[in-house]
Amino acid sequence: MGMEYLRTIHGMITLVQFLIGMAALFTCGVVWYGGDVYWVFFVSNAGGQIIVLFFLFVTWVISFGVLACQLLGKDLLEEMGKVKVIIMHAICAALMLVCAALDTHYTATTASDFNIYNYHIRFVFVMIFSYILLISYLVQIAFVFFQ
Repeated sequence: MGMEYLRTIHGMITLVQFLIGMAALFTCGVVWYGGDVYWVFFVSNAGGQIIVLFFLFVTWVISFGVLACQLLGKDLLEEMGKVKVIIMHAICAALMLVCAALDTHYTATTASDFNIYNYHIRFVFVMIFSYILLISYLVQIAFVFFQ
């Protein structure tokens, strides 16, 4: 398909997934404080953030792969088939549901515990990004199903 892919609804959604996934990864995994930048793997009292970071990375890699394949001219829907593409998007949606649920839990229950390094604000933004990605994967599933 090439660059024409970006003009389709499917292509625009995939591009948005790639960009929001990158923003979510950056928000979840990088801390800048006092001029120093840290890569965060574990947040005390929020061990589920490791799962969130891993799931965000997996879905970001998948969206990058879909975007790259489509831009290089391979039509994944024709090559993989409708069922496999729907399963791929459903797996990504399930991963985003787990991310959104974990960050919703951390946002609602641990707000006062994470004032340093602005972790609470990060939980809120990652939660919002996760819900946007979840909705976008559900839209992708519907788009492929009715195509």
